[in-house]
Amino acid sequence: MTQTRFATFALAIPLYRVFDYAIDESSAVVGTRYRLPFANGVKTGILLSTQSDSSLDPSRIKTAQEVIDARPVISEHMLALARWVSEYYHQPLGEVIFQCLPAYLRGARPHVPARVKCWHLSPGATQDLERLQQRSPRQFEIFQALQQQSAGMTAIQLKAINTNWHGTIKALQAKRLVHWEWLSNSAPGAQHPDSTKPRPSDEQQTIMSLIESRQQRFAVHLLDGITGSGKTEIYLRLIESRLKAGQQVIYLVPEIGLTNQLIERVRERFGDCFAISHSGLGEMQRYRAWDRFARAEASIMLGTRSSLFSQSDNLGLIIVDEEHDLSYRQEDGIRYHARDVAIKRAQMLDIPIVLGSATPALETISNCERNTWFRYQMDQRPTRFSAPSIRLIDVRNSHFESGCSSQILKRIDHHLSQSGQVLIYLNRRGFAPIVMCHECGWQALCQNCDSRLTLHHSVRTLLCHHCGFTQSIPANCPDCGNSEIKHYGIGTEQLEQGLAQRYPETPIVRIDRDSISSREALKSRLQQLQSGEPCILVGTQMIAKGHDYPAITLSVVIDADQALFSASYRASERL
Repeated sequence: MTQTRFATFALAIPLYRVFDYAIDESSAVVGTRYRLPFANGVKTGILLSTQSDSSLDPSRIKTAQEVIDARPVISEHMLALARWVSEYYHQPLGEVIFQCLPAYLRGARPHVPARVKCWHLSPGATQDLERLQQRSPRQFEIFQALQQQSAGMTAIQLKAINTNWHGTIKALQAKRLVHWEWLSNSAPGAQHPDSTKPRPSDEQQTIMSLIESRQQRFAVHLLDGITGSGKTEIYLRLIESRLKAGQQVIYLVPEIGLTNQLIERVRERFGDCFAISHSGLGEMQRYRAWDRFARAEASIMLGTRSSLFSQSDNLGLIIVDEEHDLSYRQEDGIRYHARDVAIKRAQMLDIPIVLGSATPALETISNCERNTWFRYQMDQRPTRFSAPSIRLIDVRNSHFESGCSSQILKRIDHHLSQSGQVLIYLNRRGFAPIVMCHECGWQALCQNCDSRLTLHHSVRTLLCHHCGFTQSIPANCPDCGNSEIKHYGIGTEQLEQGLAQRYPETPIVRIDRDSISSREALKSRLQQLQSGEPCILVGTQMIAKGHDYPAITLSVVIDADQALFSASYRASERL
């Protein structure tokens, strides 16, 4: 006979309370999901605790329908972190807890470990390789690659050889030359010998020694280093130290755009023992990354702010690159700041956390000055490149063409003539930020949030960059009927068109959220710059940080003081 017990559950609803249900299981496990009757329907809840009685009237308490998980999907540590986030940011506990799970697990879908296939050459595989090379060069290419990889190859590795690898590997399987098996849970990844690593400078070596001396306890370390000072190399060496100790690492970057070159650098150093998670990936891809890290199949979690909630039983280090960046602030749904939550998580686990920035946030500097955190200033470049010269140009009474003043255009002409590449930064996407009637002063405003609608000329649409509201461009003014509706200001789309007209022989590469829809698209655009041929790179903040542009000789910031026209008290700091 089962004994009726009572349990407290958290539900993903915007209410600042938890709910009691009766359960018929004496072995209920905290952190598992249940199907729960709620109002006239069914919701998924997370079990928080069990007790033998309830302060509520037992006759009014409903009974939980069934348990979904055989084992917890969220650890007690993550539940404790969620409680802190809920209290600190005044957010509903249930919504915070479900935010800590990948979207795949926020409903009632079963938690099935996302295993990874690994292909090997079949024992005793024999084939006339010369004939295979002549008749099936793609099969021969993969066969040779598998011969060189005794540990086998995953889908990611096969895709790097041939993007259409599926049919090829099936053909090899049909010939019984190749078979697959599930990848084992422990995949530490190949470590390259020390000779392949860049030699650290004296400054880098000193900082690493100081951080490593405090690796066994909680401490906040700030790498305050100029661009190119070698912060990433310090991150990678600290990661290597934690992996050798058998621990895992969470490595946060602010935006998807920063992961491309970083992924290649991490792969070169550590092989494939890392998982990637960001909003550009699909729901299943992010779930698999979360699951691999939770099962210690991946030792490094590399991703944006939501990656902070990746579960680990043996986390040894958290890294927050570009800690000042606004992208770490979640401003819709559950509000939180990933940097601050990361610091709290490190404190709860008694592990170190490393923050990095060339322009640290003012509150970060304040904590360092109070001797609460450790600050390491990096003023040297290991590459010995000199610091760039910076010139402020007064554009009052200047003639503008293609969105640029005459002074800027002269400098662009000079650098292109010297076979250099030019970067032009304008943090305003679209064609024009203001659309209005010249007669009555009507402006195109968003119907949902009263923000100005931005003109996107290529799709003939007015778009709100805050809430996503769209509408077509009116032929006449809605207020006075005047047909002369004009646009004012300039965005990256208009800047690109103007520069293309002035420099018809020079490639114009635009990178912003309108022109980039995936990580592969961004990678493709950036590869155009690697050739070193003269070109002009135009973009928003996606191009402004974390990338290596070896052939760029001139950087231009258009309308820099627009950043000051903001309601935010941090406007001058951000500029």
